Amino acid sequence: MVRLSRLRPPLGLAAAALLVVASAPVTATAQQQPAGHAGYCTDGLGVTVVVDFQDLGAFGGHDGELVVRCAPPAVPGQPFEGTGLDALKGAGIQVAGTDRWGEAFICRLQGRPAADEPIAIPGDPAYLEPCRDTPPAAAYWSYWHQGGGAEWDGWTYSSGGVTYRNAVPGGFEGWSFSHDATAETNPFPGVPAYALPAEATLTVTADADSVAPGAAQAVTVAGLAPYEQVSVDVDGAGVAPADAQAGADGAYRAEFAAAGTAGASTVTATGATAGRTGSTTFAVDEPGRAPEVTTHPADLTVAAGGAATFTAAAAGEPAPTVRWQSRAPGGEWADIAWATGTTYTVDGVTSAQNGARYRAVFTNASGEAATGAATLTVTWEENPYGPGGEAAASWLIGELDDGALPGPGFGYDWGLTIDALFALHAAGVGETAAEQITAAVETNVAEYAGPGWYPHPDTRIAGATAKVLVAAVVAESDWTRFGGRDVRQETLDLLVDDPGGVEHGRLKDHNPDYPLNDTSNIFGQSLAVIGLARSGGVPQEAVDFLLKQQCAEGWFRMFYNDGTTCDSGQSSPDRDGTAMAVQALMTARDAGVRGLDDDIDRALDWFEDVQGADGSFGGGVSTEAPNTNSTGLVAQALAADERDAAYEAAAAWVGGLQVTADNAAGSALLAEVGAIAYNPQSLADGLSGGMGLGRDQWRRATAQAIFALAPVSFADLGKDDLDPGPSPTPTPKPTPTPTRTSTPTPTPTDRPTPRPTPSDRPTPAPSPPPATDPPLPRPPAGAGPRPPAPGPQADGSGGGAGGPGGAAPAPSSTPSASPTPGASAADAAVAYLTGLLTGGTHVLTTVDGATYVDYALTADVALALLQAGAPDPAVTAFLLGPDAVAGYAHGEPYETAARYAGPLADLVLLAALTGADPHAAGGTDLAAELLALQDESGRFADVSGLGDHVGVEDQAMAVLALTAAGEQPAAAAGAEVLAAAQCVDGLFPERIPGEEGCAAGSPEVSGVVLQALNAAPGDGRVAQLTETRGAALTTAVRALAEACGADGAWVRDGDCSVPATGSAATGLLSAGMDVSATRLWLESVRSGDGGLPPRAGDPSDVAATARALPVLAGGSLLTLPSGLLRPAVERPAGQLDLAPAAAPASDDRSGDVVPVPGDGDDVPWPVAAGGGAALVVVGVLLGWLITTRRRGAAA
Repeated sequence: MVRLSRLRPPLGLAAAALLVVASAPVTATAQQQPAGHAGYCTDGLGVTVVVDFQDLGAFGGHDGELVVRCAPPAVPGQPFEGTGLDALKGAGIQVAGTDRWGEAFICRLQGRPAADEPIAIPGDPAYLEPCRDTPPAAAYWSYWHQGGGAEWDGWTYSSGGVTYRNAVPGGFEGWSFSHDATAETNPFPGVPAYALPAEATLTVTADADSVAPGAAQAVTVAGLAPYEQVSVDVDGAGVAPADAQAGADGAYRAEFAAAGTAGASTVTATGATAGRTGSTTFAVDEPGRAPEVTTHPADLTVAAGGAATFTAAAAGEPAPTVRWQSRAPGGEWADIAWATGTTYTVDGVTSAQNGARYRAVFTNASGEAATGAATLTVTWEENPYGPGGEAAASWLIGELDDGALPGPGFGYDWGLTIDALFALHAAGVGETAAEQITAAVETNVAEYAGPGWYPHPDTRIAGATAKVLVAAVVAESDWTRFGGRDVRQETLDLLVDDPGGVEHGRLKDHNPDYPLNDTSNIFGQSLAVIGLARSGGVPQEAVDFLLKQQCAEGWFRMFYNDGTTCDSGQSSPDRDGTAMAVQALMTARDAGVRGLDDDIDRALDWFEDVQGADGSFGGGVSTEAPNTNSTGLVAQALAADERDAAYEAAAAWVGGLQVTADNAAGSALLAEVGAIAYNPQSLADGLSGGMGLGRDQWRRATAQAIFALAPVSFADLGKDDLDPGPSPTPTPKPTPTPTRTSTPTPTPTDRPTPRPTPSDRPTPAPSPPPATDPPLPRPPAGAGPRPPAPGPQADGSGGGAGGPGGAAPAPSSTPSASPTPGASAADAAVAYLTGLLTGGTHVLTTVDGATYVDYALTADVALALLQAGAPDPAVTAFLLGPDAVAGYAHGEPYETAARYAGPLADLVLLAALTGADPHAAGGTDLAAELLALQDESGRFADVSGLGDHVGVEDQAMAVLALTAAGEQPAAAAGAEVLAAAQCVDGLFPERIPGEEGCAAGSPEVSGVVLQALNAAPGDGRVAQLTETRGAALTTAVRALAEACGADGAWVRDGDCSVPATGSAATGLLSAGMDVSATRLWLESVRSGDGGLPPRAGDPSDVAATARALPVLAGGSLLTLPSGLLRPAVERPAGQLDLAPAAAPASDDRSGDVVPVPGDGDDVPWPVAAGGGAALVVVGVLLGWLITTRRRGAAA
């Protein structure tokens, strides 16, 4: 059903609550109601009841619905008399109250939520509503009404209970399911359209002018009122249900079978309002010609990683449709989702698809025909360990959902998802899937490693943090900015620093609210050693603490919170933990830590001693029995030390428990080829009955058992490139994406060109730059915050070239021929931009043969590097020098008394964000000069003989600059000017419009404006946005998000534009939106030199690269480490609307507190009302109303 439009709740509206009436008379007497009907009441006498299930359908397994029914008056021709409860029942809505309050407290409508329908609420992801007392605040029916009248005037929350309030004749009664909502987000019911259309004739349109006898046919009836009842007859026989009604768009669709004999059929539609009819006629023809195959697909031989395209064709009348099918060796034919074209392409084929067969099936009304089967033969370089690892990786890829693996219950399991990433790198396949996993994990670092659901924002889970660090290392991501966090430093911070204590060097949870609560174990300690050793060096004390957990026999214990020693007789061997610990020691040894050989040998010797006769290994306490999970980890460790006999026995045992086309032929596991069973019983159960509810165990077993079949150690994971491998989802070639319509924008650009002509304000240079400009000190090309490579010292403290203690190479005036191998896209872009700086300080441009300093482009580069976490002090020093200030902000030597707002804004912002004084930089009070250009309305204007060239982006940069400089009143006034400049489409134009306004704006400009509207000072105060500014911000976020294409790019002038995409995505990123798809698109179009082009296929461009760099690096002006600017509001998870962002912590407080009743703020809780008194009936005593608000969470 079409969803109806929503209205934003008014400010200050109390949280929707269910009301109970103890004893209160109603002013009207309820009478026996006649049966209600679908649709709304049209006579002004009845009451229309709207029931909106909202997202309740997500928990019940059904789509959310909207029910609109009419409760007619008891006496025809007289107004309705009765309460809200009478209206519900009169409309025919099923009502169920609570055991305690009866129907005075509504618990279920239309049987929802059902007693067996799980609903996710805080603290209980599978809550079942018993209807005993009162529903919880996070899942209940809220009650609304509208007063009637000729015009719709919006919903009003009902202050009276359902048995207390009289329904208004001609009005609306509304019920909306409120799920985990606040006063501001509590949803209104759907809003029905109110007026009948003027047309008296309905339009009936048949899908086909002619069909075969008995074939499927459908008609669409248009011109109905929203939710108007309608009947549809075909040749006098009804084909629609008795209570059929139009949707919100006034249309109804009826599907039926045509007559069994040839002839003409007439379809007639009749609306509920007298005289509203319409009809159409279609032909029933004799059967056509069944499909006849004209082209059969051919057998193909393709190398692993390549693409195989099959082609087929058929003739028939009418033209047949096509669907492709595949069949694994020994399996059955199965349809391929979305494969409905005459060609079908299999991308990234793997050895697991060798021998698969493909065919096309053509169908029309007269019959069906299948082509011959084509066989796909896949060739590949022989894997020394066999194809089992690739097959297991392919199966894991098929289990991914948006780059993540589901957990056993609700949501995703990020630890298991990271295990899948390790598995793909071990098998060496699945490049696209690995990228998707990395992006998903990076987006959810806080959810996995803390704070997540913990109240205190500084909470960090030790093992999860270390595992995220290893994931970033293996994925070759920047661990200093992974998920917006330096996960290496966070791991170091979790190491206990107590040289005299027994825990010195231990990786331990940090939870300020519960300091004694700790979940760390040998896995986390091992991952920490691996991650630190591979990201710049591991402290010796972390290795030493790990060694203390090794027992005399060579094994490691899993837990060490009991205060006893390993050999005190109170610890048990753990093979999984020992496998991880010995690999951690190997990784530390590779990083330069000495003296570990004997410890490693003792552990591996113990493995050989305890290995089962069949090659298997068990785990630890409660998992002692042989299993593939433990055997895979141990086999990985054995292979790393070339203990071939023990390894090969373990690999053979695991391989025997893998699902193959041979052992699964004719079984329930045929579609699960590649998966690895946990043990022999699991394989037997699966072959007989499928995976069923045990699929989670198969995922966990496969993710670590794979190391027996592809034994790449943790010291080496990620060092080799991945083959493309299978895609995470079925990959038929998609239908070409329709060309997106470009958003109309004025001709660029606001920023002046450097041409010194009177037609525009120049970006002047004092003179062509001298050839002997002394280079200022700056980081080397490509230098960013990534830690240096590990040196030879045992503690990993040594630095390589360019690192601490190493000499930085001299600045280059030309870009490198190619970025550093293995560098991230952000690092490569930084290297490209810094490589183009002349003298390491500025960008040059040539106009009509003359060379000038391009101050504007230099400022763009400086700000881009700053947002990417790679600020360049030399460029900043150049721009804030007196010569650059004079040339860029004052127009010298072309003007003598000019002041340009845009350039001044750039310089003030750059000074403030880099720690310089914006009141004294370059010997000039830049902030005062910028303030002097602002008029009483808040708008900025140039002082120049060449006229005023301030655009919307300049205005936005001025707001950002003054916010960072502490000039809040002026910044706020400037922001109001921006809010008023918003176009009808929600975006912002390049020029401030006049009173006539503007229809459409620019995504590129809007990205900058979004940051300005959302900018708050980083001084710890909670930002308060005006209603106008807040509304403009919310609208802009939504408009920018909706303007983004499916590929993650924004369009300008008909083409996907890198500058527009970079700016728009940076704005959304600053508001907490997920821009991972955009980052992937930008990475896909970057050039070999590390730069990005204005459009795909063009040469690299400095301006385009500067716009895109913040997105590649995951930064923005509002998320810099300095904290001078921060977002006033952020996007909470799962919502598009923005919520207030918590103020940054400046002391030991854990965050803002949601006020309890009496503090003047609204909170969502069910209330019981009786005799005018209200009392809170749930939640307060349990303490859930007083909750710590985390950054980014809904307030």
